Amino acid sequence: MKKIIKMIFCPFVFIFSIIIVSYVLIKSYFSPKGTFTEYEPVKTENYSIYFENNELKIFSIYAGEIRMGPMYLGFKTEPRIKEIETEIFGDWFYKTETGIYLQKWNSTKEPNTDLVFINFKNLTIHTIKSNIASVNWKIENINEKLIFNDFSGNKIVID
Repeated sequence: MKKIIKMIFCPFVFIFSIIIVSYVLIKSYFSPKGTFTEYEPVKTENYSIYFENNELKIFSIYAGEIRMGPMYLGFKTEPRIKEIETEIFGDWFYKTETGIYLQKWNSTKEPNTDLVFINFKNLTIHTIKSNIASVNWKIENINEKLIFNDFSGNKIVID
């Protein structure tokens, strides 16, 4: 009885294996082979408004996320600020009367960010602090001074 089961089962497994291998080969042959750039936002999604006031609109699109960590975004601006549109940013900002602070990401592999400021009046970008080894930030207004805290022991006055 065992021999009969083996005789029936072995060809069945062999035929099933051939079908699976054929399916995988055909699927891989017809699947798209386009390259994906890590910093290129997904083109099928629509941008949404991230920030807006009378001087500036920032539109965001999901660009990816760190595994078990925060997401990063691609931006478009109105009026156009090319330096913003070619970089990636964290989902963090701090608005003041004169401008907006953003978290520019230099890497998606390790925490390496810049604190940048966009002046609403002339739409210029200023890097306040570079190569910050953190993506968790806070800015507080203490006694009319802005204090930046990256929660790794670094606090700086930025105003």
